[in-house]
Amino acid sequence: MSSSSPLTKPRFETKPRTEPCLRCARCDHEITRERARREVDGKHVHVRMNPGNWVHRFGCFTEAPGVRLASASTDEHTWFPGYAWALVECAGCQAHLGWRFSGASVFYGLLLARLRGG
Repeated sequence: MSSSSPLTKPRFETKPRTEPCLRCARCDHEITRERARREVDGKHVHVRMNPGNWVHRFGCFTEAPGVRLASASTDEHTWFPGYAWALVECAGCQAHLGWRFSGASVFYGLLLARLRGG
């Protein structure tokens, strides 16, 4: 005799809800989570110009486990006094995604145009 009968309701497994994440727009590698957004100097999104006159729009995040360091840290031309910066790239495809800032704390400035929502 079978363990299920016509009167038994089938069980459906439900997938746990996953937390929204941000992914590399180039390769879809997971970069960070929505909950990692943070404010620096009173705002999450910043627009800054580097010494080469390139304008960058980026958001600040407390963590970005999907990136890897692509340069040594320096405090030269920093956008946040007291913080050194290093380039970060996607750990999946090596696309430049922003910067890691380290000082009193650590945060990531990630180029929003190079990320997509999960």
